[in-house]
Amino acid sequence: VEDPAFRAEINRQCELHLEHGACAGRTIKDIRLDPFAQRIANRVKELGQHFVGRDWLATAVENEIAKSNRADDTEYETKEASTSANQTVVVYGDSGTGKSAFFSRILDTKFCRDNKGSWLNLHNQVLARHICRVQDDDSLSPIKWVRSLAGQIFSIFSQNGKINTALEIWNHSDSDSFMNWIDSEDSVRKILSEWVLPVLNTINNASELGGKCLIMIDSLDEALTIDVLHGDLKDTIVTFLLEFRKEWPSWIQFLVTSRPDVITKKKLNPLTGASIDVHDERNLKDIRDF
Repeated sequence: VEDPAFRAEINRQCELHLEHGACAGRTIKDIRLDPFAQRIANRVKELGQHFVGRDWLATAVENEIAKSNRADDTEYETKEASTSANQTVVVYGDSGTGKSAFFSRILDTKFCRDNKGSWLNLHNQVLARHICRVQDDDSLSPIKWVRSLAGQIFSIFSQNGKINTALEIWNHSDSDSFMNWIDSEDSVRKILSEWVLPVLNTINNASELGGKCLIMIDSLDEALTIDVLHGDLKDTIVTFLLEFRKEWPSWIQFLVTSRPDVITKKKLNPLTGASIDVHDERNLKDIRDF
């Protein structure tokens, strides 16, 4: 069941756009394709204040992703499926160590352009992003996450001249038809198995989408709290990442952040190809400088 507050926020933004016009050339349709966009932009701005260092972490993450890409090139066996063993980099860090600030900087276009190097390289690879926050139930919802994921992928396909490919999956007549379907479909498995994975499997490698191959999720550990918050067992975003971990095309990469507690690490272990702990002397120096 859709949260009325979530729908009210989308309707409010639509009304603002109708009254004042679309921002920066974006259309009202974009709201449904990327419903968390404003909340993510606010988070990026909030965490960008007085940001210090972490260049070493950006380089380390880029190197791990590059290793996976090289493995994909040398073992070019499948665009249909992969083992997931090399596809996910997890950045672990306790609260206050700056893992979410690091995540948000990758999404900050100006910051990445100014700092270039690994920051800009990572920024240019982002295919989709999501931020889980225990204070925001919508962000923990698997169906809202997968709708947003599908919408962002649809946008990237459209930007790279592949809108017809995106529409042909499920025979959508136009963008409105696709968005109406995403908006009304309430099965995470159906969206993943019948649209997201098939459309990604039409691509041989990330170069066909301008190099965009990276699906990012911040604070994935917080997604695990949804059953605790609501007092019953529920599927979480992690549930579906685990279930579909061997289904993603091999050129897709994941970058996630999480707290490093033992229970969370155990649950994420099947996803993890490489992990980086921000409890590092270089990170401690960044925190002291901050």
